[in-house]
Amino acid sequence: MTLLFGNYRHSARIPAIRCWRLLVVGFLVLGSITNPLAYARDPLAQEESRPQQELEPDSNPDRNAVLQMFLKEAQNYELTLLGTRPIRLDLVQQPVMHWNGSAFIWVNNGHPEAIGTFWTGRDSRTGKSRWQHAFHSLSEYSIAANFDGQLIWNPRTNGLQFRAVDGAEVPADKPWQRLAQMRALARQFSVTGIYPRYESSRRTLRLLPQPIFRYESRSDSPQDGAVFVYSADVVATDPDALLVLEARQVDGRLRWEYAFARFHYIELTGYHGDQEVWKVENTSELSRQHRFGRDPDRDSIYYSVAAP
Repeated sequence: MTLLFGNYRHSARIPAIRCWRLLVVGFLVLGSITNPLAYARDPLAQEESRPQQELEPDSNPDRNAVLQMFLKEAQNYELTLLGTRPIRLDLVQQPVMHWNGSAFIWVNNGHPEAIGTFWTGRDSRTGKSRWQHAFHSLSEYSIAANFDGQLIWNPRTNGLQFRAVDGAEVPADKPWQRLAQMRALARQFSVTGIYPRYESSRRTLRLLPQPIFRYESRSDSPQDGAVFVYSADVVATDPDALLVLEARQVDGRLRWEYAFARFHYIELTGYHGDQEVWKVENTSELSRQHRFGRDPDRDSIYYSVAAP
């Protein structure tokens, strides 16, 4: 996959952007978004036995305006891998998920390096509407994320810790067969979360049956992978946890490996079968201290912050 660096660089904001935000908040208050959906994107769909699920244009012009605004928020970010030489990441313009927000992927040579979500919500303390940005590193390198030239997020450690999937078959030869393998493997994993707002706080998250992103690296090392989502909501599908499955080279052979990633500050626990294999603690108190563009915690691999 050829990266077209620089195609999505946008000029600095003008005051009209803030007017757009006010219009978007108004649309949400009026209840324009009434049918949140999740979508799967598969770059290898032409090789699959089933057609790719595409994002269909929404007939509601107000909803379209909201979705376009989320895209503009993503386009205002410039993400750079800080390896031996800096590499600017390519924003996939098609969002991989919609609910009352949108999720986007940034890639390098087809491989996902970061995921970001953008949504609107209401501050429980002030009652005011706010825009929220959240990111998780999917990369082995440090990342610098600049919004209109201002550094917002700067994780410095590996975003994912891959481990072998015990008992997994060798990755199949054909892409559509590997997709079937990944979907079957994903069903072996589960995630629970502790949600203080619910009467019964411990909940088992729902695995979305299709990956939200499918990729195959175009490098010298054959690689295939997919990103799956777990959500606690029944109607909406906002991501609370991610499962990444990859066919990775180890000692000259391909094998299936997995890694979990959080997309919520609550306590989350991941399982392979009945065995606990991943856990992250509740960091909600720390998240309340985040400030856009001036936060010492912005070096975390997962970071959520309210935009001004």
